[in-house]
Amino acid sequence: MSKASSSIKVDTLRLDLADLASIPNILKQLDNLTKNEDVEVVFFNAARIKPNDVLGVSVDEIHEDFKTTNLALYIIAQHYLPKLQKLAKSNSSRKPALLVTNSHLPWDPVPQLLSLSLVKASQRNMVQSFNRAFSESGVHAGLISVEGVVAPENKVLNPKTIAERTVEFWEKGLQGGLDVNIRE
Repeated sequence: MSKASSSIKVDTLRLDLADLASIPNILKQLDNLTKNEDVEVVFFNAARIKPNDVLGVSVDEIHEDFKTTNLALYIIAQHYLPKLQKLAKSNSSRKPALLVTNSHLPWDPVPQLLSLSLVKASQRNMVQSFNRAFSESGVHAGLISVEGVVAPENKVLNPKTIAERTVEFWEKGLQGGLDVNIRE
């Protein structure tokens, strides 16, 4: 069992990712909290899971999901990708990365999860674009595709294993490629 470090500091900021206008203020707060420190990894893990009849999803629900999962990611990427590029240029021992959780839904959509399937497909496309645009400058944009329901009792799809696989993926840096698939 690992021992907690007394040098670790934890700050908590509250953010509603669907409130797009509030994100820049939170990013400024994060910049203040990390002043004189390099942010090496941005880990984006946002989704709303709301099963529904395939034609029973309201346009407002789909819009809310796109804001939370895609537009918020885009705003955060606009803020951090230039910083990650600067870090890659200034320190070759670092592994600057924008890592995003995704799923199997982009290639295997679930009708009862229509909205989530739509936004995860769009999100995958966005991160793939970031990967192509920024890998040459030393920034790893990648996807952690968790393919199924996460539960502590699952052999593979449990929080601990997913965290370990995510860290392994980050440690590989650009050699890790676009994504890592985690499934039972």
